[in-house]
Amino acid sequence: MKSSINTILFFLLLTAILSGPAFPQKGQLKITASSAEVLKYYTDAEKLACKMKFDAAMDLLQKAVKADPNFAMGYLRMAEIARNDFEKSKAYLDKALSLTGSVSEGEKDWILLMKARFEGPIQDYKTRMEKLDALYPKDKAVQYTLGKLYYEDFNNYSLASEHLKQAIDADRKYAAPYGLLGSCYARLNDDEKAENVYLDYIKLGSDDAAPYYYYADYLLRSGRYTDSRKQNEKALEKDPSFFQALNSIGTNYAMRGDYETARTNFRKAFDQASSATDKLEAMYNEAISYLYEGKINEAVSLMEKSKTMSEQEKLIDQEFRSLLGSGVILSEMGRAVEGVKYFEQASALITNSTLPGSLRQQKLIEANLGRCRAMIEKGDLAEAHNLLNQCREVEKSEPQKMYFNTTLGALAIQEGKYDEALQYLADGNRESPLNWYYTGLAYEKKKDANNANDWFAKVARCSNNSVELGIARALSKEALSKR
Repeated sequence: MKSSINTILFFLLLTAILSGPAFPQKGQLKITASSAEVLKYYTDAEKLACKMKFDAAMDLLQKAVKADPNFAMGYLRMAEIARNDFEKSKAYLDKALSLTGSVSEGEKDWILLMKARFEGPIQDYKTRMEKLDALYPKDKAVQYTLGKLYYEDFNNYSLASEHLKQAIDADRKYAAPYGLLGSCYARLNDDEKAENVYLDYIKLGSDDAAPYYYYADYLLRSGRYTDSRKQNEKALEKDPSFFQALNSIGTNYAMRGDYETARTNFRKAFDQASSATDKLEAMYNEAISYLYEGKINEAVSLMEKSKTMSEQEKLIDQEFRSLLGSGVILSEMGRAVEGVKYFEQASALITNSTLPGSLRQQKLIEANLGRCRAMIEKGDLAEAHNLLNQCREVEKSEPQKMYFNTTLGALAIQEGKYDEALQYLADGNRESPLNWYYTGLAYEKKKDANNANDWFAKVARCSNNSVELGIARALSKEALSKR
């Protein structure tokens, strides 16, 4: 599972669309608005979005669509900001879709791209990305958005970085791509380029909290905890209520093994968070802190609270994530019978929801893969194969394909097919601590202690806070203790 930075990256799509030119040159997208007042709201919202002030940006977009009820791109951006509230998001997207007859071709293409991202199918989504790229190679907002989509939805960091560099080349003062470009380089293991990009970002926005936070997150993932905390403190000097920095400081302490201080900071972040989504993020991370200590009951208890709050706030993504979190924790940590129940609840939640068909299918795949992992741990390999066959028949996103291969690897280990397992795991999620653990376990079963040690050590070094890391650390230690 990805950290809170990916939630931020999703919301930063707001920055992309708001930065489009009102009077485009060749290769740039034309924005349709009825007045200078609407465009002023639009551009001011962009500036706030670059600073991660999404609530304030939403307020300006509300003013924009009030002044111009036919401002399609305003509604589209509101749909993106409200994405965690499915009903609101769908209403905004439907409004944008209803206005495609009165906007430029580029705006129409962009709206239909986001519809495809929201509803599928995946091939339509890819085709629309390619079309926008061909039409608007010099539009910074288009190139940033394509980079973001390749990063988040396809895990293609090399291609993402190319689009992000094009966005910066179009306007070096355009802040949105810098943080994400640094993340691309970090995931491509080019730390020198990553660090340089983050430092350029700070120079560009030295009075804002966001650049310091992005750099802090990179330093945290690199294991440079003291330096990371200092950057987060600088972010808080710029904005004492900046949630992401408060939350990141909690993670910093958790990675260092100071779990009580970590939880103090997560609770502080919860109290200061202005949105339910941020509060749930802080609660989720507090749950993970218990997992690092092997306190499964405490972790699941907080996941339950997160599920209840998500349900009350009608935030289906967060409710689904909480159910999956409980299911994964219990299943991987030897309590698969209990874990299955949470995956079944997750499936029922999505089946009974109003999510569009393609999105519903994607989430059901995640729940079924979780159930499959539980069946593997229970030893019900026939049912595990049955669930995998169901998943094999449906279209999967790129991250789901990798998770599917990781699950095949886990099943092969259980069946004693260790070489086959390693082949599957090589095509699994290479950023997943659980994939690393299973790779180490396959080598351990092959009596190859050296390779096993390397993979278990990779788990121990990882500082990318997640449920998977908490589980993988515990299981790696258990595997080593059995020698």
